[in-house]
Amino acid sequence: MGLKKVLRGLVYGSLLPPELARRQRKLSEVQREQVDAALRRHYFSQPINYFAASAAAYLESPEGVQDLRNEAEGRLAQDRERVIPWLNAARPLSGLRVLEVGCGTGASTVALAEQGAMVTGIDVLEGNIAAAGERLRIHGLEAQLRVANASELHSMYRTGEFDLIIFFAVLEHMTHQERLGSLKDSWSLLNPRGLLAVVETPNRLWWFDDHTAELPFYHWLPDDLAFEYAPHSGRSFMKNYPGDHSEATRLDFARRGRGASYHEFELALGQFEVVSALEPYLQEQSMPLRLNALRSRHRPFEKMLRKLGPPIHRGFYQRYLDLILRK
Repeated sequence: MGLKKVLRGLVYGSLLPPELARRQRKLSEVQREQVDAALRRHYFSQPINYFAASAAAYLESPEGVQDLRNEAEGRLAQDRERVIPWLNAARPLSGLRVLEVGCGTGASTVALAEQGAMVTGIDVLEGNIAAAGERLRIHGLEAQLRVANASELHSMYRTGEFDLIIFFAVLEHMTHQERLGSLKDSWSLLNPRGLLAVVETPNRLWWFDDHTAELPFYHWLPDDLAFEYAPHSGRSFMKNYPGDHSEATRLDFARRGRGASYHEFELALGQFEVVSALEPYLQEQSMPLRLNALRSRHRPFEKMLRKLGPPIHRGFYQRYLDLILRK
């Protein structure tokens, strides 16, 4: 075990209550290989044109190897260490009726389901749902999975059907109208005590886009200018972006990822209360994380935003929007 992994365990291990740790499903080496194979077969083979080379060639590259490891293990570890304790602190997950919007290949679905949550997961990509289904089966877990767009929520589920709705690293991949519509619809699907969580959505107010383009001030650009400027990115799936302005190309561009901000939440939800934000929560629970935050290069910019901006919850001034909301 590497030093970095040991240190990570020391920092985040203290955040995980023993009862949550006991419920985690561990995989054998054979089962981990099965997860890798499912991701190669379903997720990386999708014609989403994110790779300059073929999917097979990409997976042989250093970037592809790291991407596969992250998709297979990294996301699940991060969800277990950081997100699950945070969500569980707001409302115990066991027995909770959860709708996961943008379940992807099922890493977060596993993290929720192994804690006893009754999860319904939707995603727009059929390959993602297929990979999530295989991952759940390998872990010995169950969830309701469905290929669907978040804009269809109002027609698929009943008012008050869910205790918790999570937008898991997905709002940034929606168009503006999809964001507003899906947030508004999800709000109506919650029961009176229900919670709405947003996880891993980059903040449009932040000065550097480390999610999509890896460029300074990219979040701030209007969509047309961002589209034209995309080839200046050093990332292959942005640098080699096609130059046509067709509707399909512009939609694909929006799907690559654009930051969100408090403005969408105010427009879609009206009055709401921020129950918790992830980074402040983690810092309250861990002295090492609190000290690290004080030394962080991001702290001065966050302080500037909070000083200049309206008096809203500090979670809206973090680099990423990780928020739990209620009516």
